[in-house]
Amino acid sequence: MSSAPILLERWSRPIATTLTTCALALVACRGVEPSGPPVGVSYIGSSTVAIFLRDAAEVYSGIEFSIDSVPESAGGERAMREGRAELAGAATEPEAATLAAGVSAALVGRDAIAVIVHADNPLGELTLDQLRAVFTGGVTNWAELGGAEDEIEAFIVGAESATHEVFRATVLGESAYGSHCREVRPDREIVAAVAADPSAIGHISFSFLASAKGVRAIAVGGEVGEVTNFDYPISRPLYLLHRPGNPALDAFIRWAQSDAGQRVVMRHFVGARVIGSVARTGEVTDHGWLVVETETFPAYDGGIYYYPHRAYSILSRHGDLLREVRNHRGQNDEQPTRVALPPGVYLIRADAPATGVVEFFVRIDVGKTAGVSVAEVLGERQ
Repeated sequence: MSSAPILLERWSRPIATTLTTCALALVACRGVEPSGPPVGVSYIGSSTVAIFLRDAAEVYSGIEFSIDSVPESAGGERAMREGRAELAGAATEPEAATLAAGVSAALVGRDAIAVIVHADNPLGELTLDQLRAVFTGGVTNWAELGGAEDEIEAFIVGAESATHEVFRATVLGESAYGSHCREVRPDREIVAAVAADPSAIGHISFSFLASAKGVRAIAVGGEVGEVTNFDYPISRPLYLLHRPGNPALDAFIRWAQSDAGQRVVMRHFVGARVIGSVARTGEVTDHGWLVVETETFPAYDGGIYYYPHRAYSILSRHGDLLREVRNHRGQNDEQPTRVALPPGVYLIRADAPATGVVEFFVRIDVGKTAGVSVAEVLGERQ
């Protein structure tokens, strides 16, 4: 996951008190929805990205999608290169050959890959090392993990699915899936396979679990996959692929990355707003730093006007107030404060008098400085 600051939303009304409320209530888009009859567009690619398209179709009137998600991400990229699709979805970084073919890739969100077990399985958490052992064949019985005496049945999605490779790269590293793993197609059938077998375990996009029955997602290394958890260790980017020049598609891509589109994305996925910059400081430490360039205000001192930065608040990602930052040492100090913070994800709340309160998330990494400009945040919303 990128260590750059991550923007989720801007508020211009009273602040929500919990992170979940913040994440699910993005402000409305300032753009104008298309008018006139919808344009038909053919889509080939990721079944995960297709979930967003089906959600979008409920609120976006400009396009009617014809969706084929059987080929998954790899097939979608091939279709775009070969000119067989107008729009494709990839739940992984697009291949260089795809971009070289004149295809544009628009990041619209990030997806958590859930590890699911049967609803009756008592285990609530596994570490990455334990998952690696399960899916490579090093561990074959639930008793070895603290569960019942029962052989583990491991289900994985097909090799054409981006989930297959992202999970392997993140969890298995240089190792391959064990020969005991059973491939299931299409991806969504993983849920049914695990629900039908009390000894099963599988991996699947978190988005497929909204109404799933008979299974549950377990925590991975203490982190639960959800749209508000940027620390969940197994995730992948979600891209819309298209060739610029189609007015209807160009407009839809802009909408998907707008406030209104991101609100739809966040029904099932983490939003895609990324701003600011991260630079190494060269210092050896166990924490990182945050610099927030808030709006300034005029301060008259000895016949000269200075413009110090306004104060802001640092909250936990669950919405608990951690610190108030004055953001200047005195009325004639025009440099924002550099704040040391333990690594993690924080919710930043700043007052922007012209537009209301601004909220966004930042990620702090050890030995790095995360720099965020409120003006850039607001600029993203224009």
